[in-house]
Amino acid sequence: MERKALIASIILNVFLFFSVLGLSYGWPLFIHVKQVLPKRERHVSFFAEFPLSKSDVAFVGDAITGEARWAELFPNSPVKNRGVAGDTTEDVALRIGQVAAGQPAKIFLMVGGGDAEDEKTVGQTAASYAAILERIRTDAPETEVFVQSILPRSVESWPQLEERNDAIRRIAEANGATFIDLVPLFVAENDAIRGDLSNDNAHLLAPGYIIWRDAIAAYVASD
Repeated sequence: MERKALIASIILNVFLFFSVLGLSYGWPLFIHVKQVLPKRERHVSFFAEFPLSKSDVAFVGDAITGEARWAELFPNSPVKNRGVAGDTTEDVALRIGQVAAGQPAKIFLMVGGGDAEDEKTVGQTAASYAAILERIRTDAPETEVFVQSILPRSVESWPQLEERNDAIRRIAEANGATFIDLVPLFVAENDAIRGDLSNDNAHLLAPGYIIWRDAIAAYVASD
């Protein structure tokens, strides 16, 4: 009887182990394949049908960019939103050719906040940024490029955020892009994003977008 109970206990523990393993690895992969990738495909498909023109100001990035209402923030400028939720720097590097092909007047780039969650190293982030900027410089040499710093998130992410932003700044300057440091406007005293600007330590509420808009307005409007 004791032997049967022991075997049953072992089987139960093995089952629980693999259940937890599946939740840790299988479920995120399932979500990525079933939700993130189709959503990205829908966005990119739309962008292909409505290409950029040489007069456009394109905002490129992940969900923080994608969730903004740029036409309302800049009603007097020909702004176009090319943000895609879930994008990492590598994802933007893969689709930046579509943006550069339109040779827009300006590109405002902000991406990399999700790189840490995607377990990308600072070196990988820097390499993807270099690839993005090189592609723009090759395909759209007349386009002005503005690289915006990654915004603060949680307290724990602060040290790596500083390291990534420093690498991004160096890559931007080496490729002739203008680097805009937005961190001082968004960081709280504890090094997290200000609580009045985000409700999840990642994405922005309306006051955050207003601060962002005001910080870059002169660059958007300049000839």
